[in-house]
Amino acid sequence: FGVEGGLTSNTVIRRRGKHHPNLWTDDFIQSLSSPYGESVYVERRETLIKEISHMLKAVGNRDGEGDFSPSPYDTAWLARIPAIDDLSAPATRPHFPQTLRWICENQQDDGSWGLDHSHSKFSLADRLLNTLACIIPLAKWKTGQQNVTKGVHFLRRHMESIKQERLPIDFEIAFPELLYEAELLKLDLPYHLPWLEQIRCGRQKTLSKICRESFHTDATPFLYSLEGLQEIIDWKRIMNLQSPDGSFLNSPSSTACVFIKTGDIKSLDYLTNTLNKFGNFVPCMYPLDILERLWTVDVVQRLGIDRHFKEEIKVALDYAYRYWNQNVICDLNTAALGFRTLRFNGYDVSADVLRNFKNEDGQFFCCLGPAQAHKELASMLNLYRASELDFPGENILKEARAFTSTYLQEAVKEWEELKLEKNELLMEA
Repeated sequence: FGVEGGLTSNTVIRRRGKHHPNLWTDDFIQSLSSPYGESVYVERRETLIKEISHMLKAVGNRDGEGDFSPSPYDTAWLARIPAIDDLSAPATRPHFPQTLRWICENQQDDGSWGLDHSHSKFSLADRLLNTLACIIPLAKWKTGQQNVTKGVHFLRRHMESIKQERLPIDFEIAFPELLYEAELLKLDLPYHLPWLEQIRCGRQKTLSKICRESFHTDATPFLYSLEGLQEIIDWKRIMNLQSPDGSFLNSPSSTACVFIKTGDIKSLDYLTNTLNKFGNFVPCMYPLDILERLWTVDVVQRLGIDRHFKEEIKVALDYAYRYWNQNVICDLNTAALGFRTLRFNGYDVSADVLRNFKNEDGQFFCCLGPAQAHKELASMLNLYRASELDFPGENILKEARAFTSTYLQEAVKEWEELKLEKNELLMEA
C-alpha cells in the first residue's frame, strides 16, 4: 500500500490474520499493486484534465454560451406568435415560421416530442407537456396535419398513464391551461379524465395561495412560468419585472406569452435574438443557466481538483456574479448554491437573496410554493451548507440553519422508516 496510504506492507502482514482468509490472501494483496507505470497515470491524468477543462468552458465561457438543448415546449410558444405585419383578424401566418418547421422535423416516432425512453432524464409528464404544446401551434396555423394527428394519438394513448407518476408543479400549472386551448381548437382529446379534474383543483388551490400584490411587484420564480398563470396576471403591471434584456427570467416561453398579450417590442427583440442564435429552436433558458455553472464549480472544488481549473472557474463565477442581482435567480437551489459558492470564492454577495424563498410562516420553499418543498432535498441541503458561511448579524442564515436542520433530520428519519417498511415487506414476501 505504501507509507502515503497509511498502511505499510509490514502492517498488512501483521494484521492479515484478523481478516477473512478468503479475502486477505497473498494473491489478493499482490493484485492491489498496479501493473502500470507512473507514465501511464500521468498521461491519463493530463487527458482527464483536458476533458474536464473542455466541459467547464462549454458551460461557462466568457460569452455565456454553452451547450443548449432544444426545448420543444419553449419553441412551440414562439411558434404561436402571429406575424407582426399580418393585419388580418385573426392572423393567418406565424412570425417565426422556422419554429414550425423545427417542430415538424423533430417529432418522435411515437408521435411525441421530448427526450426518448433511452435518455436518463426521460419523463412521461415532460413528453405529454411538450407534445400538447407542439400540436397547438400546428393546429392554430393549419399546418403539419400529419404531425398533429400523431401527436393526438400519443396523448390519447398515454394521458391515462400519467396518473401513476408524481407530477412536477410546472406540469400541474401549465398542462390544464394547454388543455383549455386545445379544446378551443377542437382537438380530439379526453378532456374530462378523473385525474385531470384533480390536477385542475390542485392548480386552483396553488393559484389561490399566490399574493396578487407581491406577484406584480417582486421578482419571484413565477416569472419563469407566466404562460401557465395568465388568468391572474395584470399585463401592464407585470412589465415592471421585465429583465434588462427584454425577457422574463430568461424564459422564452414566458416572454413569448407576454409578447402575445402585450405586443411589447422589447420582448420580441429578446425572442428574435435568441432564435437567431440557435436558428430554428430555442432552449428552455437563455442566455444563461447559472445553476449549471455553479454546480460544475461546486463539484470540481469538492473533488479537490480545482487547482487545475482556476481560469475556467473564475470565468464561470464571474458570469454568475454578473447576473446575480438581475432578478434571474428563480429557485432556492440556485440561490443557496450560488450564495455559498460565490461567498466561498471571495465575491461580495448578500444573503438577502434567500428571503425571496421564505414565506410568512417562516418556512423556506424551493420553487413555486411549499407544495414542492418535500421533494427538494438538494435545495435544503445547499441551504444548510450556505448557512455555515454567515457573517455577524445575518439572521436570515441563522433562520435557514434552524429550518434546514429540522427539515433534513425529519427527511432522514422518514427515509429510514421507509427503508425499514420496505425490508419488512420483502421479508414477508
